[in-house]
Amino acid sequence: MKASGWHSKTTSGNNIMNILKLSYHHLWSPLKNCFAYRALFPKDFRMDKETLISLWMAEGFIVPSYESRSLEEAGEEYFMTLLQRCFFQDITRDELGNIAKCKIHDLMHDLAQEVAGADCALTNSAELDIDKRAHHLSFGYCLESSSEFCGSLLKLKNLRTFLLPVQWQDATEFSRSSCNQIISSFECLRVLDLHNLGIESLPSSIGKLVHLRYLDLSHLPIKELPVSITNLQNLETLKLIDCYKLTKLPMNMKKLINLRHLDVTGCFNLTHMPSGMGTLTALHKLSSFIVGIRSSSASNFKSHTAQLSDLNALNNLRGKLCITVFGELVDPVSEAREANLGSKFGISELHIDWDLQNYHNSINQKHDETLLDGLLPHPNLRKLKISSHRGERLPNWASMDDLSSSLPKLVELELSNCGWCQYLPSFSQLPFLKRLCLTSLNSVMYMESGCCKPTSSLSSAAALFFPSLEKLTLDYMVSLKGWWKDAPATTSKDHRTVSSMEAIEQWQKHLPWPSFPKLSELSIKICPNLMAMPLCPNVRVLKLLKVNENFSVRTMMVNPVSFSAADLPSSSTSYSLALSKLDSLCVDNVDNLINLPLECLQNLTSLDLRDHNLLNLSTLGDVFRSLSCLKSLNIIGCHRLRSLSGGLEYLTSLKELDIRNCEELDLSADGMPGDGMPWKALKSLQSLHFHMIPKMSVLPDGLQHVTTLRSLFISDNDELTTIPEWISSMTSLELIYLFDCPRLTSLPEGIRFLASLKRLKISGCQGLIDRCRGPRGDDWPKIQHIPVVSVRLTSWD
Repeated sequence: MKASGWHSKTTSGNNIMNILKLSYHHLWSPLKNCFAYRALFPKDFRMDKETLISLWMAEGFIVPSYESRSLEEAGEEYFMTLLQRCFFQDITRDELGNIAKCKIHDLMHDLAQEVAGADCALTNSAELDIDKRAHHLSFGYCLESSSEFCGSLLKLKNLRTFLLPVQWQDATEFSRSSCNQIISSFECLRVLDLHNLGIESLPSSIGKLVHLRYLDLSHLPIKELPVSITNLQNLETLKLIDCYKLTKLPMNMKKLINLRHLDVTGCFNLTHMPSGMGTLTALHKLSSFIVGIRSSSASNFKSHTAQLSDLNALNNLRGKLCITVFGELVDPVSEAREANLGSKFGISELHIDWDLQNYHNSINQKHDETLLDGLLPHPNLRKLKISSHRGERLPNWASMDDLSSSLPKLVELELSNCGWCQYLPSFSQLPFLKRLCLTSLNSVMYMESGCCKPTSSLSSAAALFFPSLEKLTLDYMVSLKGWWKDAPATTSKDHRTVSSMEAIEQWQKHLPWPSFPKLSELSIKICPNLMAMPLCPNVRVLKLLKVNENFSVRTMMVNPVSFSAADLPSSSTSYSLALSKLDSLCVDNVDNLINLPLECLQNLTSLDLRDHNLLNLSTLGDVFRSLSCLKSLNIIGCHRLRSLSGGLEYLTSLKELDIRNCEELDLSADGMPGDGMPWKALKSLQSLHFHMIPKMSVLPDGLQHVTTLRSLFISDNDELTTIPEWISSMTSLELIYLFDCPRLTSLPEGIRFLASLKRLKISGCQGLIDRCRGPRGDDWPKIQHIPVVSVRLTSWD
């Protein structure tokens, strides 16, 4: 890429740009090319770091500083240099703390376009006027059909790059022949991006692009790749993300000797991996690896499928690796050892999944236990996920005393669908564990089999018990009773919840017991036998769904540090000190909300109610009066709820209201006629969603007083017949979405006067389809002033 032509030019009065140019001038030559390449992406575009480095590699911009350094490592250094010198900004990080994406300032984008010159072309319309000298072409808009390729574009015979950075939806008119036209016109391509073009079948001519190094076929409905793709022996990156119809990879994948990145994330119908994958020793990214064969229908490929031994030599792998095992291995001990996972120090995230089709076959549970024993990862591992494991125990390297030494750097751990597993290792000793998710471990009764013993001080208790844990999820743990079998109970022998005073006396007697020092997010769902938890004094986000009716939020969240003899007469103060940190709460039993001291709710900003026994909000009147900071309220699945009055009017700070699946809710019965309550009190409401409210035939009259509303969503309301004329008073409305309201037959005249309305989307409303389509629809004159109008027959069109 030529990155010159600016140094002899200056623009008077543009001192900032001159300073930026000076910074650019001092970059090393390869870095200049890497920066100029950002001219191919629109302004304000958030760029994926890994993709950007792969593109730099494909273009030949990266020159390792010494022989033993990989292209990826050099690319990472380039990226960090440009970031540190402020050429990139606004970084976002993934869950492990690694930089994932970045943006570029508008002035930097202008500089990139200037220094790239005619070499890079970013087109923003179908009316293409591209310099014939362009080597790199990018479309800054979403292509919808192949007709947008004009003759002048196809004459760019020296084109090396074809990018679609903002192709977010399928272009339905792209065909095999359209793809063939691109391939035949641009034989010098190094980078070819065809993602989301709706192409169902790739032409075999793609094998003629012998210079190709980067190929993105993500989100295409292809069932298989042409055999000729294995002729692309310079190919470094092959992206097949979410090719959900793809069933197999070419048998001769081993011919792609320079392949460094193979991403098949979301290719859920892949039946197997071809044999010989172990020869692709240049691989740095292999998102998924299938052992064995998925179904009997593909049994003719059985002798050509990859084995665990194919992983043996792939020691350059980095990042995430998901291993899925289908069927049972002949010799799980030796085959697991052959995988040689312990030598793969670059793998930071490991998923080990078993075939769900054989999950309920418990005949050979020892197979899974033995296999998992041999798949010991490198100590550098930071994230581990194990799914559908049939063994009664976890691997030996995860035993109670060994987990913290075998995986000392673990940050995230997830176990799911391990229904036969009865015993868990001691996760509490992992020093850096931040997230723990346990789902469908049906046989686990206690989290730790050891004893719960008080420590000499609170500081030592915090240091030993989950010192870094921030997020805990317990989901569908139907046998779980508590953390320790011998923990001090927070319920009496007759299983009633103890009073707050009794709890204080218990804690004073037993202090200090372990508590989660940093836990800020806790989700407990479908744990009907869980009676007690360790103390969680710092929780900010709490979700409790389908838990035991005697489970007490109070006793779980009270901070023992706040207790002293002086506190005993007034336990409410002690509770509020701990619980006032609550920011978000989701419950399906409003008693958990009502029983909390009101002071505890003073900082609550989000509330999700899912109690199917709730009759009206007046039950929560006193609670709602205390929610002065509440910004978001979801009322979901409250099937017996009949009225919103008596509670909703107290939420004067509310900005978002979402009401779903409330079968008995009659909004027309709320408030006194003409007083506009409770809606009139919602002075800050900006977003409102009604979903599946069977008794709502018309919008509630009081809603006309909510003049602050910006977004109105109405979906799956079969009885709604009318949008009232008073909608004209909602002058702040910017978005209206009408989904699946079959009895709506017209729009009101008042919609003409909504000058702020920017988007109207209608889908699945058969009575409105013809009326709202321009230019001849009867309602089109009412809505033609709206910048974006979308009218579709069904919501999935």
